[in-house]
Amino acid sequence: MSAAELDAFLADHPRLRTVDAFLFDVSGRAIGKRLPLEDARKLWGPGMRLPASNLLYDPQGRSMRIGGWGVDDGDPDGICTAIAGTLAPMPWAGADTAQVMVSLNDGRFGGPVPWDTRAVLASLVARFAALGLTPVVACELEFYLVDRIEGPDIFAPARSARTRRAQEGECYRLDKLDDFAALVAAWTEAAHAQGLPAGAVSAEYGSSQFEINLAHQADAVRAADLALLQRRMVQAVARRHGHDATFMAKPFPDDAGSGLHVHVSLLDAHGNIFDERRPDGDARLAAAIGGLVQSMGDLALAFAPNPNAYRRFAPGMFAPLGATWAHDHRAAGIRVPAEGGPARRIEHRTAGADAHPHLVVAAILAGILDGLSRNADPGPPLQGDGGTAIAPELPDRLWKAATRWRSSALAAEAFGTFRDLYADWCMGAADAMHDTAIGLERHWLG
Repeated sequence: MSAAELDAFLADHPRLRTVDAFLFDVSGRAIGKRLPLEDARKLWGPGMRLPASNLLYDPQGRSMRIGGWGVDDGDPDGICTAIAGTLAPMPWAGADTAQVMVSLNDGRFGGPVPWDTRAVLASLVARFAALGLTPVVACELEFYLVDRIEGPDIFAPARSARTRRAQEGECYRLDKLDDFAALVAAWTEAAHAQGLPAGAVSAEYGSSQFEINLAHQADAVRAADLALLQRRMVQAVARRHGHDATFMAKPFPDDAGSGLHVHVSLLDAHGNIFDERRPDGDARLAAAIGGLVQSMGDLALAFAPNPNAYRRFAPGMFAPLGATWAHDHRAAGIRVPAEGGPARRIEHRTAGADAHPHLVVAAILAGILDGLSRNADPGPPLQGDGGTAIAPELPDRLWKAATRWRSSALAAEAFGTFRDLYADWCMGAADAMHDTAIGLERHWLG
């Protein structure tokens, strides 16, 4: 592999001195090393060594005994090499630092490790390619801007420097954007510098809640990468401005949850297969929706991977309470937006913002593929407000989702050996959380 990409980057960024080389672990965190420039060149040559088990750390960064990897095997290294096209500046770190995503290959497997989430998604995309289909994907992430505080709660909705107050709701209110205008501008500038195709910035339903849209990509793996890179950028820039950002699914009990909404269409040699003007456009859209509706319960662990994620499914919050679909209805799990023709698509609204984009997109593609193969019937569209509690067809707790996932033939077909690894990881991470005292427990002691 040539270092020509690095040399071209250096020509435009002569002050570069260090490079962050990372990949995303099973929890979606960036894991890697900060390398001096002379060492970074190895990423385009022999590679950088990194223990493959690092990708299995829990969200608190602690090692877990998942399948014995990283423990019984002696924790061997894999080899990390740069992913072409991902070298980019890090504006929040100064002109002397850049970042690059890497892939990790392990000689034991002759390629990626079974718990490499990017490779899991790539395998699903390859199945579409074999059918002459290209998924076009866009991810929309909601998040809260927060301030660190003392006490049992570690953060609260951010207060703006202009008003010294946290906004109450005010969805789409431009006043909320004005209150954080400098930070919004910094997000936009950082996204542009990194090549993130960021579009509209919106003030969302929750206090200090925002969304930054990402453009559609004809590379589903790249679309999920962009969502992960956006999360990293949003949090880093927020810290530079004296705040934090959280992508928790439900950070505040009485406020709106944060979702990861994924838009998907499918292209063949003639265009969008869901285009209603095509003879089979409506039928193929219906089959894809049918697959998504019928697989939603089995694959819920990809959409809601931790205990907090299930608190997001509450009435009146536009988070789906059942395996439902509808035309332009935000309470449904699967929404078909109003645009038609080449823009006709599916919006999958089930995942929380803390879910792993690689796995969310992979689960969505698995459901679509299954629906198309069976000509699945989506059933009638949702009518009304979506209900007042999680419907029986969806798991309402993490352990129920893990049980469904582990016994699902579709999850086994789509995810292979990763199916059971991921169930073990999710439950292990939850167990680790239960071993840590939380603030609310102080009230139970007396």
